[in-house]
Amino acid sequence: MLALSVILLVGRNVLAKEPVENEAGKQAIIDSLFTKGRVQVTDPNALDQWLGEPVTVFVDQTELRVTPTRATTGTGGCASGPRVTIDLTVEPAAHAAALALGKFQLRTADGSVVGAIRGCSEGFGETTGRLSIVFEAERPDWLILANLTESPEAMWQLQVS
Repeated sequence: MLALSVILLVGRNVLAKEPVENEAGKQAIIDSLFTKGRVQVTDPNALDQWLGEPVTVFVDQTELRVTPTRATTGTGGCASGPRVTIDLTVEPAAHAAALALGKFQLRTADGSVVGAIRGCSEGFGETTGRLSIVFEAERPDWLILANLTESPEAMWQLQVS
């Protein structure tokens, strides 16, 4: 009985203590998924934009002007099937690296939503101000900018050439 009491007391104390070395790692995961790089838009019309119309986006404390300039469809290249490529400009270019590829999605005409192909998309993490997002999809309808698991912050209706 005494041994069981000691085991229970020691076990409770071990469970009550958080390892210090894990706190930074936990916070980094929380930041990367939910807070760091969070996009916000204050314009109520940002959910009904057209290709070529800019939207002011705040990424953490950085203000960016995001404008999808062109959408094209094709086959081949780095996508195994049909692909949609959307070119964007981000101003100021010096802060363009703040915008993450994972914040963009494409909604197709049938209502399905797809994420970008990381290996095909270009310009992310750079300061050129010119981004190219590639999706494996057909019949693109809307480009969506959103935080993970949240409603869209901005949407652009696409006219594909």
